[in-house]
Amino acid sequence: GARDGGVTFEDYNDWQMSNPRYDPVEVRSMWNSYKDGPVKVATLFHIAKEYGYQAKGDRTAPMRQQATRKTPEPPRKPAKGMSPAEVWERLKPASNQHGYVNLRNIANDCLPQLREVPASDPICKHQPVAGFLAVPAYGHDGVLQSIQFVPPNGGKKLNLAGAAMSGASLQIGPTDGPVVFGESLGNASAVYMATGGRAVSCFGSGNIKRVVESFRQREPNTPATIAPDRGKEGEAFEIAAQFNCRVACLPETDASNFD
Repeated sequence: GARDGGVTFEDYNDWQMSNPRYDPVEVRSMWNSYKDGPVKVATLFHIAKEYGYQAKGDRTAPMRQQATRKTPEPPRKPAKGMSPAEVWERLKPASNQHGYVNLRNIANDCLPQLREVPASDPICKHQPVAGFLAVPAYGHDGVLQSIQFVPPNGGKKLNLAGAAMSGASLQIGPTDGPVVFGESLGNASAVYMATGGRAVSCFGSGNIKRVVESFRQREPNTPATIAPDRGKEGEAFEIAAQFNCRVACLPETDASNFD
């Protein structure tokens, strides 16, 4: 009944991004696999009212039966030494010998912005990221918001546990001029190497809209392009129409999710 009740993919994606094992491709696949069954939102409201729920303007249910609303819990503080800034400070500089750097041919100019996770770092007791490449994820205010960990073989990426990735990005290349938005570090690096212009990694297709929207608030007139992974063109065109961007599409012969 979630879709019937108006839950969107963006709502679902926001909820999933709190998971340290968040994978945008997997989240999209799960969302597409969900099918609404015979229970619709009207049925859910009916059951809720039987247990005391009272909608706005509905005076039929006794007030004493209304469920007590819980005060939202404040964001949990990270464990000591596990905040993004503390973890980042301990990591070692990235090397051009790292497996993922070579696998994706990451531009040498990007390396000063990246780091690697020593096996001895305390973060490895909380997440299996020893030897992973560490990619900083900055909020719109320029403050380090989270860290994405990328295994040397380019496998499943992990986000720093407890640190929200929503709206975060990493810009590489020049600090001004036309900009291209892509899903990943590999995408942004390839764009930078091909154009010499600035490129932005949005850490997943579900995050591109938030990053572009924030960018447009700061730079309403700068030429901007979205470079989606293969198969994500529809979403890219919707975002582009809303925020005055162009879209650079890959050949249709490329495999799904190729960037």
